Amino acid sequence: MAYLRGIGETNITEFRGSCQRLGDYGTPISNALYSQNVAFNPGQVSKRLGHSVGFTIVSDGAALTLVNWYYYSVGTPKIVVLYYTSTVGLKGYQTSGIPGFTSALIPVTGASGASVVPAGERLYATFFDSTGRLASALNGWVYGVGIGYDPLFAAPIASTMAIAETGAGAVTAGVHRICYLPTTRNGFTTKLSPVIAGVFTPSEFTSTGGQNLSVQISGALPAYMTGTAATVQLVMTPTTNLNRYYTVPGAVGLAANPVTLTADIDDDDLVATGTDVTDQVNLLTCGSTTSTYDPPFTPSAIFSYSNRMGYVTVDAAGVPVVYISDKNDFQHVTADQNAVYLEANDKAVQGISLGGVCYIGSPFCFYSVTDSGDVPALWTPPQKVFGSVGILSPTCVSVDPSQTRALVASQQGLYLFRGGVFPELPISYNQKPDWDRIDWTKPTEVQVVEDQTNKRFLVLAPLIADSNAEAAIAAAGTYQMSWDYTEGDTPDAVKYSIDPYTSYTPRSIAMILNATSFVLEPWTGPSTNGPVIRKNSGHEANPYRDVDMSGVAEAIDAAYETAIVPGEDASFQATVHDFHGAHFRVQGVGDMTIRADGIDNIRSVTPVRSPLALSTTPGVEELVKWFLRTEQQTIRFGNANVDEYFTVLMIRAYHTNAMPIR
Repeated sequence: MAYLRGIGETNITEFRGSCQRLGDYGTPISNALYSQNVAFNPGQVSKRLGHSVGFTIVSDGAALTLVNWYYYSVGTPKIVVLYYTSTVGLKGYQTSGIPGFTSALIPVTGASGASVVPAGERLYATFFDSTGRLASALNGWVYGVGIGYDPLFAAPIASTMAIAETGAGAVTAGVHRICYLPTTRNGFTTKLSPVIAGVFTPSEFTSTGGQNLSVQISGALPAYMTGTAATVQLVMTPTTNLNRYYTVPGAVGLAANPVTLTADIDDDDLVATGTDVTDQVNLLTCGSTTSTYDPPFTPSAIFSYSNRMGYVTVDAAGVPVVYISDKNDFQHVTADQNAVYLEANDKAVQGISLGGVCYIGSPFCFYSVTDSGDVPALWTPPQKVFGSVGILSPTCVSVDPSQTRALVASQQGLYLFRGGVFPELPISYNQKPDWDRIDWTKPTEVQVVEDQTNKRFLVLAPLIADSNAEAAIAAAGTYQMSWDYTEGDTPDAVKYSIDPYTSYTPRSIAMILNATSFVLEPWTGPSTNGPVIRKNSGHEANPYRDVDMSGVAEAIDAAYETAIVPGEDASFQATVHDFHGAHFRVQGVGDMTIRADGIDNIRSVTPVRSPLALSTTPGVEELVKWFLRTEQQTIRFGNANVDEYFTVLMIRAYHTNAMPIR
């Protein structure tokens, strides 16, 4: 272009995604006015990778929640994609080995989503309503592989006892109180039993001394006390204190009707070697062994912290509370020892574990509380971390696998929280127009994950309609927003793209372990019957394609619009410029459309060479000519056919001064 006098060049060699907050004249030349379905590497922008079908939901309906479940069974690793649908419940699709879990694991229906904590071969789950802040089921539940699902905090049982001395032994002479501890097939040791008509009813027996005690326990058992994993432990008091209960060492049997257990121990050994379980009578448990269960509380969310389990709920008086279990005993909860209340009875939404600290999010702020090793009621009361950033749903926060940082989607923006205090600005600060379109009346549809492999923060969110938005995202719908943090995770360092799907309607997102590569990758659940899709890694036969709701290949409509050119270049301060085209350093497959737009897109020109034929080894910088007279221009490029892709590494735009005024 040297034949033009006074030619000016604007080189774009960095592509950092759209920076909507600053507007046309404030956007740095390395940023963009718009970026859609694109991905970034240092010094280049390209079409994002597409998706492939992981498995298909045939008749269960929308996948409202996705969860990764990885565990070992008999030394064999199992990888399961858990998904919750309101019509069927919590189900699982096994991606490794022979597919299993064809039936609902926990058939709780009617909720707006599930809060799930995998723990080895068990799952702990609660269910929330459309607000994300109230429970939507009768109870929390626990599922065990090869066992089945049971209510959390299962009720004690009422089986009666027949006690007799049947032979020589060591039981101390005198009055003893006898009872037993049931442990459910899913590992919960409930209250001291029998409990008859709601009252703990131990039996008193007077030993003659020098004898053993044979205790036969008889009565119908609820489902959670059946199978080879459910047990009954004999419990007895010493004669010196009839209100102190100790387990009888070795007196444990599989739950059955009847089951016979034998005590052959004197008081001194009972106190020295038995376990004091007196406080077990204070556990919060269900009030019924029937199918209604009558739970002690209904948790809306569940989380793990410091080898404990936290339950977000309200207490018997209707006051918001977080019950945090005893260590390594996930269902051991009492009202007086395990309750954590927030300041001014603020309503907790979800808890997370970061760096050994428990952070509890409410709708308007976060609190911190730390395990002191004592019971939770004796911990230092929760301290407010930040008074203006909160969450509206358990889905609005996620923690990285190393538990060093969390993504928090609040009404104010997307924050990267490392504990302590929140950063002054959200990651999404420069994309405020898109963030402000989130429909917060549907908080459970706002879901966040971190893709550490590709260094991206991903938010799936319902956006309200906006006639001023780009055509691809103007309508109301659920969209994925992506922030690439390869070159930093501050608002000015991240690279943003909004990623609409052509004919697929997403509803949930989670990081799922790939059974082949053993890499965590984003999976997306559908809004109705259809495929659950996984993000391509680039090693697939056709990596640059999406799928529709039937699993059929669909194009990815990718577009990138640069900042204004020449911008604030001091050499070209005239009011009007003549724009003559640009050289492109570009690679790819298929064609790439190019368009030059003037201020406010009122004037536009499509070059003769648009669409530009692409090659993976072009060997040249492609010169694309056009003429446009306007104050500033933007350059828009992209492609939108199946299997097409582009990678742009450089744009060198040419312009001259035109008339100083119109």
